[in-house]
Amino acid sequence: MVVFGAGKWTEQILEIEDDDNGEAKFYENHVFSFRFQELPLSNAIGFGNRTIESLGISHNVHSLNILINCFCRLHLVDFGFSIFGKILKIGMDPDIVTFNTLINGLCIEGKINGAVDFFNDMVARGKWKQASAFLKEMVGHNISPDIFSFSILIDSLCKERLVSNAQSIIKIMIQAGVEPDAVSYNSLMDGYCLPSQLDEAIQIFDLMVHNGIVDAFSYNILINGCCKSKRIDEATQLFDEMPQKGFLPNTITYTTLIQGLWNAGKPGIAHVLFKNMFSHGNQPDIITFSTFLDGLCKQGNSGEELMLFKAMEQSLLKLGHMCYNILINGLCKEGLLDEAYKVFRGMEDGGCSPNGCCYNVIIQGFLRHGDVPKASQLIEEMVGKVFSADATTTKLVIRLSCNGDPILRKL
Repeated sequence: MVVFGAGKWTEQILEIEDDDNGEAKFYENHVFSFRFQELPLSNAIGFGNRTIESLGISHNVHSLNILINCFCRLHLVDFGFSIFGKILKIGMDPDIVTFNTLINGLCIEGKINGAVDFFNDMVARGKWKQASAFLKEMVGHNISPDIFSFSILIDSLCKERLVSNAQSIIKIMIQAGVEPDAVSYNSLMDGYCLPSQLDEAIQIFDLMVHNGIVDAFSYNILINGCCKSKRIDEATQLFDEMPQKGFLPNTITYTTLIQGLWNAGKPGIAHVLFKNMFSHGNQPDIITFSTFLDGLCKQGNSGEELMLFKAMEQSLLKLGHMCYNILINGLCKEGLLDEAYKVFRGMEDGGCSPNGCCYNVIIQGFLRHGDVPKASQLIEEMVGKVFSADATTTKLVIRLSCNGDPILRKL
């Protein structure tokens, strides 16, 4: 078979293709690459496409890089990018040569902005690894994205828990002469805010303070990290420091610290902080109320729970399933089943119809306290509304069935 005058070596490739061992694959690629580069560019492109698609030559990055290079040398870089898309589509990882060739092609055609657009597109598509590699090649060619593009990649990497990669991007950013701003550092600090890496987050925060770019978001991020790491004293210290540095704590700051205080076993300070919100002009939102309500329920303070819940109902906030479930669960654990049932039945009037989770919470409360008839009635009601029992409800029902109770039939 003759393809663009290269019949002799096409036969070689077809013979090699019959051999499945790795050595044959190496020579197949070697012959393809060597002969491919000998052809005139226009013939090479046609031959490359036909050979790869029709003759069964196995795809590999090296041979596709050659095809990309031919397009770029013909000032057809857009076609080169289509081959790059093919590399990604078939699950291959482009290498440095791929990116270098594409950037060279863009430079040849004077499409420098195209490199930045392509970089942004890869970030938007979640191709973090490829975007990072492409960025390094861009900087090597003195092409630099703006700070916004850098920040998007850093934030995306941190959200994927690829914090060390994000730290590398910060270094590349500085190398490219783009000074990281508060947004970039805040993303990195948030990525480090894990119990095992909080000290790294504090180092980033200290660097931001030194550079004069720390903001209220920086404080919120680090306070949250300290709370999650059970370093509540440091979180409180940061909170107290905010007004001194010209930053006013907002609802998120208060909510984060209130939750941290409850988790740290400091309900008294949580109460004081909650009351201080109002005097400092911060209106609690539904998450703040839910957080405080959850703390009260875990403490077993039913009187205060119900008072807070009434205040929530009277506010302009729309109560959701989470709020109702927190209170119902808390009341059930305290053995106040009548109160829990009253709250459950009042959900419709509050504009929030019970969902499957609500039914499971109250059914479990009645089952744990031995009120099987009421639990049985609620199970029938739940099944009638096409809600399912969760694992905990099922386990409790099976335990009763083992004792001879026919309740299992209702599920």
